Amino acid sequence: MTQSGSPPGDLRRRKVLVVEDNPFLADSLCDLLAEIGCETIGPAARSPEALRLCATSAVDCALLDVHLGRETSFEIADWLTLHGIPFIFMTGSSDSQSIPARLAHVRIMPKPFGSHDLVAACAACFGFLVSGNI
Repeated sequence: MTQSGSPPGDLRRRKVLVVEDNPFLADSLCDLLAEIGCETIGPAARSPEALRLCATSAVDCALLDVHLGRETSFEIADWLTLHGIPFIFMTGSSDSQSIPARLAHVRIMPKPFGSHDLVAACAACFGFLVSGNI
């Protein structure tokens, strides 16, 4: 995991992988992350593309949509776990039973969510809290 030159508690210059198959939501996520100073990697809509980005980019944390069309992001989650990169699952489904037991510890951010929720979730990846208005 890289630190990207950011001081503790700072999301600026953090490299965030976005894996989301809904183009509108992916663009919105990337725009919001850019507004708070993050560098977005992606977005990727499918596992092979996301895994290629993981292997070729310095990633500090990731936002993974659980369901990517007919596939899931669990293979990406396994790669990130193996490499010690924190990530968050995003899902519009309340079906937390679809998360494999090996990934049950991963934070799940239910869709829809607000910008403050997204910023707080990214901050939590680095072990710090965000308070106040975004």
